[in-house]
Amino acid sequence: MSDKRSHMAKSRDAWWCDGTPRADQLELGCLQRIADATEAMSKTHTELIRQRDLYEQWYRDERRRKKTLERRLAATQGVVTKLKNRLARTAARQGAPA
Repeated sequence: MSDKRSHMAKSRDAWWCDGTPRADQLELGCLQRIADATEAMSKTHTELIRQRDLYEQWYRDERRRKKTLERRLAATQGVVTKLKNRLARTAARQGAPA
């Protein structure tokens, strides 16, 4: 592990190292830095995908809930209309103004 880090450090600052690093050591360090950066990007990407999936699930849940509430409201409005009509018929039979 320390060898990996030393190659990465040498590839960043070749002039700072003790002695002159070989080209293959610099190349190895550069490739390791690229691999680390790619892994870091993939973690961020994976987190974004997870968050997107979570928000999509919340959206679907709330959409279902909204439809359910709309159906309940429509049913309640239907019951109120029926009761008003029944009240009007009852009042008309008894001769009272509605």
